[in-house]
Amino acid sequence: MTFFPTPDEFYADPKFAGLPGDAIALWIRAGSWSAHQGTDGAIKADMIPLLLQQCDPQSPAHLVQRGIWKRTRGGFQFAVWPKLASRAYVEAKREAARDRQDKFRRSKPKSVTRDERVSHGVSNAVTNASQSSPVPLPKGREGLTTSVPAGARERAAAIARCSLCDERGYAGTQLCDHDPTAPERAARGRALVQAVLSRPPTEPEVTPDA
Repeated sequence: MTFFPTPDEFYADPKFAGLPGDAIALWIRAGSWSAHQGTDGAIKADMIPLLLQQCDPQSPAHLVQRGIWKRTRGGFQFAVWPKLASRAYVEAKREAARDRQDKFRRSKPKSVTRDERVSHGVSNAVTNASQSSPVPLPKGREGLTTSVPAGARERAAAIARCSLCDERGYAGTQLCDHDPTAPERAARGRALVQAVLSRPPTEPEVTPDA
């Protein structure tokens, strides 16, 4: 952002003493516009109505009469243009700021961004998986091998050895525990429970009255 500075002596400057309000407003708005556009105080005549609508048409002439503006071909020029709003000063200031930012960036240690961390993590996971030992797949795929983590390798091997479950490790709708004696033990347990439930209720012992 470029500033059009107003000197602290502005309120007492004899050039502006008694100047109509429209002329002062035009001077301020034209200065702000010129600083923003980098024209170093050059104002085209067709900009006057845009800078101050319903402006007194004599406002530019008042500024020229006081020596605040000068007439130019096609417009006006500030008689004194502040250095802080000059295009050369603003560009030099911006260039110096860019140099400081570049030096600051070069002085900082290189940090790893989140995307780089994610990329490195995926690469490491793929590398570790590719280095793991190949093991047989579940039933129906015994001729194929793949590289899987240790826990998955043990589960796949148990499924491949088991004759009770399918290739997903399920016996019917239940997750198989790969124990061949499990069905027999479960049947015995059910029989014992059924036997207990089928017994007739015992009569409560009656204690004779004393």
